[in-house]
This record gives sequence, structure tokens and C-alpha cells, in this order.
Amino acid sequence: MKLLTIVIPSYNSEGYLDKAVESCMAGGADVEVLIVNDGSKDRTGEIADAWAAKYPETVRAIHQENGGHGEVINVGIREAKGLYFKVLDSDDQLDPEGYMVMLERLRGFVETEERPDLIFTDFLYDRTDDREDTRVHFENAMPMMKLFDWNTRIRFRVSQYAMIHALTYRTETLRESGYVLPKHTYYEDNLYTFCPAASVEKLWYEPVLFYHYTIGREGQSVTEEIMIRRLDQQMKVNRLMIDFIAEHHDLKKNQERYMLHYMDSIMCVSSIMSILSGTEESLKKKDDLWQYLKDKDPERYRKMRHSLFGVTMNLPGRGGRWIAKKGYHLANRIVGFN
Repeated sequence: MKLLTIVIPSYNSEGYLDKAVESCMAGGADVEVLIVNDGSKDRTGEIADAWAAKYPETVRAIHQENGGHGEVINVGIREAKGLYFKVLDSDDQLDPEGYMVMLERLRGFVETEERPDLIFTDFLYDRTDDREDTRVHFENAMPMMKLFDWNTRIRFRVSQYAMIHALTYRTETLRESGYVLPKHTYYEDNLYTFCPAASVEKLWYEPVLFYHYTIGREGQSVTEEIMIRRLDQQMKVNRLMIDFIAEHHDLKKNQERYMLHYMDSIMCVSSIMSILSGTEESLKKKDDLWQYLKDKDPERYRKMRHSLFGVTMNLPGRGGRWIAKKGYHLANRIVGFN
């Protein structure tokens, strides 16, 4: 049995795919690496095939017509043979020391049958520019190296949330959730972070740096300019999150609090990109999004509308939008999330 499946979504990744795969290889026979070539137009497919030919017991190359990042993850979940499942973007790497710690922890889960549905680990904003790298950790938020459930409250700070880079799911938990990510949709990783949480029962936090998230590369989908250009995609994902949670009123209290905290941050992202765009059309999209939440799920709307993000993103007039912009730029200087 493989301990861990690592799926690497790869689209026109010839310039950096080797580094991503190389960072996985120290796991040896305990690990399965799925390189999914998502209809690339460069040498990505050849590189994937070369790794699979050299390490047939560890690496599989999967080639498909372009379906987008979400469809790659869907394929990875269907094909995975590992007990646990991790997504590694093709321009990122795993931390060598943290990787070994994680594999040892997974071996322990197998031996004791103490198997969390979701494991949190730290990740690093690994910058290509002159800004300082930032490590995101959760030591203040949840118990460390201890199995816990939703009877334990997760106490994230306002500025703190678990991105896809922090998450390792039990593969069967993802399958049992039944959630399928949409094709040809940007920012769908927010759905991957959000929706399976409704099926999670047991959790674990391993306070180790496991993931290096490369930030600052030209053309990344998280740059401010591109996020504004793809505002409709962000709005689509946000509405899908609203639809999902509106259908789940049986969540445990702390489970709902965790999910709402994450959705609150995504509502903030959608709202601030609308404000930064500055057009009347974009501002209307922001107002329509909040109205959609109000109509779809009035109870959750009240909670989120009165959160810090909800209040700040809906301050009236130019003055309110100025305050929202200043808050965003200050947070970006501190954290550097795009």
C-alpha cells in the first residue's frame, strides 16, 4: 500500500516540472506521484513520460485533454492508490525535511489505525522577488500532534486560513465526500479546501514545514492584475461555495465555524478585487454576490456580514472603498499573498 499519492497538475510546465517531481522522489516506494499532463502544448508530456519510465514503481504519467486544475485533481482522486492525498502544483516543491517527518507520521497512522481525515501542515510563501519569505503555521489555532475532532474549536486569526498547500486529505474521505471540482475554472482550489471539510470528522496538525509555495512568478493566476481580469471566475467559485454550505445545515458547530471562516476570507477576496477594479460593473458584482448569499442562506449571511471582513468590504461610498483598499495593501505587505 502506498502511504501518499502526490498529484502534480501540469500545464505547459516544462520550465519547472523537474524540480517539483524531484522534490517528491525521496519518498521512494511509500509514495505514488501522478503527473497529470493537462493538454500541454510544450514538452511537459515528454518530461512526465521520462520520469515514469525511469521510476515506474513510483511515477505515473497521465495525459488528458485540457480540463483545468480542478479536473486534474478529480482524475488524481479517482486514480490514487495512496492512503493520503496531496496536491503539488508544478511550480512548487515539497520541503525535504518536512516531507520525511510527514511520511514517518503517516507510517504511524497505518500502524495504530489512528487515521485523521485531514492533516494540516505549515507552508512557506517562497518568493521569487525581493520580499521576505513568510511561513504560515497554525500553532495558535489547534492542538499539535494530537488526533482531535470538531468538539475541539479551531481558533484561526482573522488573517489566517488553510489554503490547499496546508492540506493533506485521507483519500477515502475525498471520495466519500462525492464532491467533483468544476472543469475549466480558475481558483477552484478554494472549493477543494472548503467542500470536503463537510465530510471530515478527525483532524491532525503536524507543525512542520511541508510545502514551498512559489509566489511572484510572472503570469501566476494569483497576481492582482490577473485576479481582477478573472473576477467572474472568482465570483463563480464563491457562489459555488455559497450553494454548497447552504445545503449543509447539519454541520457541527466548530466545523461550521471553520468553514465559514474560510468562506469569509474568499468573500473578502472577491469583494476587494471588485473594489480594486473600480468599475461600476465590478462594484455591482460585489453587491450582487452579497445579495446572493443573503437570498440563499440568510443565517450565514448575518454571521458573515457582521464579521470584520464583511463590515470592511461593505463600507459605503468612496471613503469606504478607500479604507478597504488600504487594509488590503497593508495585509499584502505583511503577508505577501500575491
